Amino acid sequence: MLGIPLPINTNSFLAEMSSIAGSQPQNASASTTFSIMFAIEGKGSILPSPGAYNTYNAGDVATITAAEVPDWVFNCWLGDVKDELSPATSLTSSSNQAVTAYFPVIACYLDY
Repeated sequence: MLGIPLPINTNSFLAEMSSIAGSQPQNASASTTFSIMFAIEGKGSILPSPGAYNTYNAGDVATITAAEVPDWVFNCWLGDVKDELSPATSLTSSSNQAVTAYFPVIACYLDY
């Protein structure tokens, strides 16, 4: 019985292969995500809130905004932002990043 091919029912073979393929996990391309940590140096506020990692998909644009409080003025952003001198700016998620808003105190000198 050597070399005798077995008969194959092609319809049942194709149906079985379709069933197997349908039950296997598909290789879906997962989107890459990155974490961005927002922080404040000095006194002021920013959105998104500082202190927590925010997760973005690769290529997402995050809008960030800084707001001053009395006696403290927004100076700049440190990080890969579009406009580091603007209180309202954005950045594109392309890696894990840290972004800091700098608020120096306004010095007041009284002349007596």
